[in-house]
Amino acid sequence: DLEVDKKGWWVRVDMGEVKTKKEEVPANKEIWGLGMSIDNQRFVLYAVNSGVPHVVIFVDDLDFDIIKPARAIRYNDLFPQGTNVNFARILSRDEIEIRTYERGVEDETLSCGTGSVAVAFVANKLGLANKYAKIITKGGMLKIEIHNNKAYMTGTANRVFDGFVNLKELRLEEIV
Repeated sequence: DLEVDKKGWWVRVDMGEVKTKKEEVPANKEIWGLGMSIDNQRFVLYAVNSGVPHVVIFVDDLDFDIIKPARAIRYNDLFPQGTNVNFARILSRDEIEIRTYERGVEDETLSCGTGSVAVAFVANKLGLANKYAKIITKGGMLKIEIHNNKAYMTGTANRVFDGFVNLKELRLEEIV
């Protein structure tokens, strides 16, 4: 879906089904409310696959260095392929603030669509958020809708760069 307002283009994307079974996350066991201590901090983990593996952790305050605990979870043996880690603070039933550590990037990112979906899904299933929620990231705001186990994400589309690709150099000219 595409919608235009005075601020720009809004795009709605079907993000598919969010999965929680250990083999679908993937994880070595079901992780739904699993307690874990890292450097004298206690966290409760919820693991889902919203396109890629994510752990969601609800906190009262996001003003802390997320890197060390996120890396400890990202590389934990519970996750054979690693996982992304989201710290979330519930502002209201309609609004959640998040910070995401992404595997592959190996650092905090400004925004993560699959992380936003994971947080909204877990918050909704725990009764902490409505099925429509605004997710506030360092990079902006996303609107997430949860319908049963299916998720939809709406956000603005912004041009981030212009570029050219020489398909002959990539040897992809046969595809085009």
